[in-house]
Amino acid sequence: MKKFKFNLESVLNYKLILEDKEKKSYGKAVKDLSDAEDELTMLNREIVNAYEERKKGIGNDQIDFLKSCTDYVCDSRARCREQKQLISFREKAVSDQQERLVHAIQQRKVFEKIRDKRLRDYKKECRRQEIKVFDDITSTGFAKKKRA
Repeated sequence: MKKFKFNLESVLNYKLILEDKEKKSYGKAVKDLSDAEDELTMLNREIVNAYEERKKGIGNDQIDFLKSCTDYVCDSRARCREQKQLISFREKAVSDQQERLVHAIQQRKVFEKIRDKRLRDYKKECRRQEIKVFDDITSTGFAKKKRA
């Protein structure tokens, strides 16, 4: 009997390539989100540090120092708001990319199940053919003994 050949093997390989591509894209999206969250954490730390410096009242000219601290904190808060918007955007991108990855995995699994089913059917047919050959051999041998 012929060797098993899955006629959709090239499609399955293509699905594997697509899945790998989606995995890489998902990983990049997660990394971008993580970087944005780290940036927000850093900005929040800078705001806390500026408040602490302002409380200490370090500097020769108190009014100028307090004004510069207040301006810095206001600018940092604005950057925090922008960073939070960026994080929200990136969270949505991660979610979308995750959905695409799940879809790619499902597509691959569909073709793998088809391949596995066809392989089982092929093995069943091989066993059936082997049994048929053994039955033929056995019946031929039995017929020869009966004639003799």
